Amino acid sequence: MRGHRYGGSEAGALGVPSGERTSNTESEPGALRLAELDRAHRRMRLAAAAIDPVAAQEGWPAPFSPVRLLILRHLRDASPWGAKPSRIARALEMKRSSLAHHLDVLEASGLIVRGPRGFYDGRQVAVRLTDPGTYALWRLGSALPSREARAGRSEGPTA
Repeated sequence: MRGHRYGGSEAGALGVPSGERTSNTESEPGALRLAELDRAHRRMRLAAAAIDPVAAQEGWPAPFSPVRLLILRHLRDASPWGAKPSRIARALEMKRSSLAHHLDVLEASGLIVRGPRGFYDGRQVAVRLTDPGTYALWRLGSALPSREARAGRSEGPTA
């Protein structure tokens, strides 16, 4: 499953080797991993369907991969000096080459900036969230359905 729009193999990210087939029976240990993979894939498709129209409306690159939203969230929680790309890749359990592609797209659209991590040492690169990136994070996050809506419950109080 290389090269799909979510930036890496979900099977590998969830612990299922790409060539391994597991059974759907609950008695086998691989069945739980297959169910987790199925749920994760469904969530990614739902997230993509929710954020793609918003990204297109705002002029950001569409299709806007949910992995890019995860990268923006990670940068929001990073230190003021930014985050090292290797740490982002490790946190999101993805290859550095896949991350580099997503960072290129985000940087070209002005949502992030890459630069030296420190004032005196320009050898280390840091990735920082820009003000438009913060706005994108808010705008795309508000497009996602809430947990209650995903579960089929109403968000308002019940009488």
